[in-house]
This record gives sequence, structure tokens and C-alpha cells, in this order.
Amino acid sequence: MRRPAMNRHRKHWPELRSRAEHPSASTLQGKLQGSLRTRRVAPAPSRVCVFAACALLASLAGCGKGIAGSLAPDFAGLWDITYDDSVRVEFALGEQQISARVDEGGGRVAVRDAGVALDFEVDCTRPELVCPSEVWPRELSLQKPPGKLDGDGLQLRQPALGAGFGRCVSQAGSFVTGEIMSVATAHSIRPEAVALTGGRVSVVIDAACFAPHAGLPAGTQVTLSTGFTAAKR
Repeated sequence: MRRPAMNRHRKHWPELRSRAEHPSASTLQGKLQGSLRTRRVAPAPSRVCVFAACALLASLAGCGKGIAGSLAPDFAGLWDITYDDSVRVEFALGEQQISARVDEGGGRVAVRDAGVALDFEVDCTRPELVCPSEVWPRELSLQKPPGKLDGDGLQLRQPALGAGFGRCVSQAGSFVTGEIMSVATAHSIRPEAVALTGGRVSVVIDAACFAPHAGLPAGTQVTLSTGFTAAKR
């Protein structure tokens, strides 16, 4: 007696299940290749890419150069300025260079040497005359560098041209200079400026400022200079 057609189909089910549970070698190879394709590791960056990244970092924080050489130190804060207690007075007479010293607030310059007889007063109380210790106040509030920095961020230079007025206005060659001391900070990639050392203020004045009793030839330039230090509070 023939079995129903349904029974004939049933005996093939285990075979179908067996094939599904045990895929062929070609099927496994295909799956493995597909897995390798989807998990491919990105190639390592080339030397050109590494060099370009270093060049970018160098422009921001110094790659192979001190941090003070790439970023301007942070000057923000209150600074105390301390000037020397004397002022050097210098001028030229022909090929002869004359130098004298007066007190911080000024004084009399008397020269009697090699046929030169000069006598004049440097009076820093005169409103039209700005002496070196008056260029910067003794308490200076800063938000940025008070002058131009060199390429390494170690030297500061600020023109002092145009200080004073009338016959005593400061001339070309008037500058404030100083060496910057800075320290690294944990909260910023910029170094913090904390002091200025070896500071010098030079004010160039025309001889007419001291006329008519100075005895200086017309056109003579007189340089008043003094040293200073500065410290951030």
C-alpha cells in the first residue's frame, strides 16, 4: 500500500536541515572572505602625513622648539616697575662722547674737559620733559605685551618716540628694552611672563630742550637713560 505523498516529503527534511547546519567548503570560504573584507584594518599614516601633522603642531605649540619661541608669553596682570636711582646723560661733541650722571629726578651737568665747558640742568619736574623713569608708571596694568617681542619671545622692545612736548619731545632712538622671564603653566600652552630683567629706558632729546644756557651746539642730541626691573604680582 502506497504511503501518502506527504510522507515522502517528510523524509527529505532531515537532509535539508543537515545541509543548512553543515555548509559547504565554498560557502565557508565566501563568508570568510566577506568577513575579512568588512574588518580590513586602515593603513598606517604615511611619513608625509606625519610630517604635515608635525608642521601644523609646530605652528601652534612648537614642534622641536621651546614653547616660548612659538607663542607670545602671557603678560596679563599688574606689574611693579623699579627704576635705578640715577640717570645717565650722554651726548656727542664732534668726535668726543660726553657722559655724566645725575639723580633719578635730574640734576646739574657740568663738563670741563679738553676745552669743553658746559653747564646745564636736567629738571624732570618740567612738564614738557619726560625723563626715563616717567616713561612707564611704577604700577603698570597689562593685558598684552607692552612692546614688540623678538622671534623667540625673550626680548621686548617698545619705542618711546613722542614722549613730552615742545622742544623736549623725545626723538628717534628712544626705546624701552628688557629681557623676558617666563614660566610654563599647567592650565595653558602659553608661557606666563613673570619678570623683565636688564631693562633699559633711553630718551633722546634735542639740545634745544636745555637752551639757552646749556652751551650745547644746535642740533646736538642728548640721551637720558636709566635701568629698571619689572615683576608681575
